[in-house]
Amino acid sequence: MVHEPATTDSAVLRRTEEHVDAIRSAATDLTAVLPTRIEAAVARALASPDGGSLPRHVSEIHRAVTSIAEAVRVVSRDLQSERLGRVGDLEVLVDLIASSAESTRGDLQRLDRRVAAIESALTTLADTVSRLVPTVENVNEKLDRRIRISVQTDPATTTFAP
Repeated sequence: MVHEPATTDSAVLRRTEEHVDAIRSAATDLTAVLPTRIEAAVARALASPDGGSLPRHVSEIHRAVTSIAEAVRVVSRDLQSERLGRVGDLEVLVDLIASSAESTRGDLQRLDRRVAAIESALTTLADTVSRLVPTVENVNEKLDRRIRISVQTDPATTTFAP
């Protein structure tokens, strides 16, 4: 069975037109439904799991970021104030240590002068005592002799003049 080219072409043309009609019908259906489906898909993509809208979540995030930024500013300001307070405390402490060291130096200088004066007085005293030692020994010897003499003499014969 041999087919004629005209009949074959017309059958192909008819099938092609049927397919084109099906594609047109599908395109018409998609044209009607597709914008709604795309809109719903975008809304689902932008919606949060709890069903809230993206602008509301963006607004909440913005408020949270603003609140955090303010808290950071407060902490930064408090830290700066604390640093300045500690620097002030350190300045007072350094001044106190410096004045204490200066006072201690003055006290040590006064003590050095007093020790030098005491050393000088002790040297003078030692010189005086060393000069007096022969005199005291001489007086001691004389007293010993008198005591020996008075013990050897009769106490009844010795008269003491008032």
